[in-house]
Amino acid sequence: MFKRILVTNRGLMQSLTIKAIQELGATAVTICMPGKFATPHRLLADEVYESKKQDNIHLLYDKTALLDIAKTAKVDAVHPGYGFLSENFHFANELKKSNITYISSINLVDETQNSKKYVHKIATELGIKTPRQSVRCSSFEELKDAAKNFKFPFIVKPAFGLGAQGVMLVKSIHQLNIAYNLISILADSHRIISKDVIIEQHFGSAQQFEFPILRDKSGNIAVLPEINCSIQRRFSPFILESPAINIKPELIKQLRVYCRQLAERLKIVGVIYAEFFIINNEAYFNSINFSIQPSFLLTFELTGINILKHQINLIAGERLTFSEQDIKLRGHSIATFINAESPENNFIPSTGVIEHDFLLGAPGTTIYKTLTAGDEVPSNFEPRIAEYIVTDDNRRLAIAKLKSALSTAIIEGVKSNLSFLKAVIASNLFKNCEYNLEFLRNPKILQELLASSIPFGEKELASLVATLSLQSDNVGRQKLISERQGQQDGFSLWGKIFR
Repeated sequence: MFKRILVTNRGLMQSLTIKAIQELGATAVTICMPGKFATPHRLLADEVYESKKQDNIHLLYDKTALLDIAKTAKVDAVHPGYGFLSENFHFANELKKSNITYISSINLVDETQNSKKYVHKIATELGIKTPRQSVRCSSFEELKDAAKNFKFPFIVKPAFGLGAQGVMLVKSIHQLNIAYNLISILADSHRIISKDVIIEQHFGSAQQFEFPILRDKSGNIAVLPEINCSIQRRFSPFILESPAINIKPELIKQLRVYCRQLAERLKIVGVIYAEFFIINNEAYFNSINFSIQPSFLLTFELTGINILKHQINLIAGERLTFSEQDIKLRGHSIATFINAESPENNFIPSTGVIEHDFLLGAPGTTIYKTLTAGDEVPSNFEPRIAEYIVTDDNRRLAIAKLKSALSTAIIEGVKSNLSFLKAVIASNLFKNCEYNLEFLRNPKILQELLASSIPFGEKELASLVATLSLQSDNVGRQKLISERQGQQDGFSLWGKIFR
């Protein structure tokens, strides 16, 4: 087991990682901005190193600064949480040169194996269906040429990293240019060297599932319960649930076989997440996430398995301490993310100070808070306020419990998606599990949900609001590119991104 671990994430993930490290008997070291004395992670950590930079966003992507802190702190491992540099092969390689272990499954043989094209190639060789992809494109001209072989709409995504932030739905050649420029900007902000992109077939009416997979150095593998993450905004899930509903059990069983085959073929040590699309009872492999995902808290509430702690142990070289046969489900779990954002305005983040919050837990209802009253919603990060996770004997009871929990929740000072979440949970489409990736892109559905969440007397605006929300993409993207042209540094990773 590692003795000293540096945590380089922020917010709730930073605090949870610190606690996991301490519970494993190691020393938790972390970083903070100068003068930030009362932050939870500063109070929790065993040691805190202040950044010499005032710009926290750049510190979290600054490989040189983080490597210097790791050396100064004399740690033997670095935990990046999720996002930021968690899937950056170059940073993992730099740490390795200094005999520091990176706690991420990005530690593969070489950089090529981290590409989406390579992982799709492996899946195809295993006989797993995949969405059709283009070659890697290094310029807009190459991308435009590759687009001739696809029908609109299609997906454009980076060949390396960026996760949901880098996924763009393209409906025209004009949008193709915007998407290419945006991905290039995001690659710069994330300090990703390669700006290569690929085109991928779009499965709008599919459901999306992810499977957490654990593998130790001896090849022992455990595939954890599937998670439905189909309700998304900006390609990022904000409602999760497990186990699967309305999916044939034999198909889920086959997907679990695929997960084990992928983990074995890639020789993964640690934790990965395999994503699949399911459409018309056929499955297509989407991608592999090589770092821990926000859904790990849902898995914990459903199974009692703390993936975060297992991830640290596995990367340290320890064996899996359980098998799939040991996994017992506690029923059905649903997770919802409460964000500071405006659903009626294409889910644009809402900055400001949280003046008051009332989030009440109960048996079977767990609340993980990222921000609380008095905190300022940052302008550079995901505007997450809290995560509600409910667990009950079955899905019907879990939905009832979630509706009760959200009915008493209060957020004041910033706009939030609370009312919208209540409308989604109360909808017949959600109750009947009749939703897919197009759920919030469908103008009629969005209109009805907004109408349900807008206060009485304002519902006549819902139709107009929904239409404007769905049409704001190009305006926001163009604005982002225009503003970036005059900037040398400093870039808000969200708040100006309309997808």
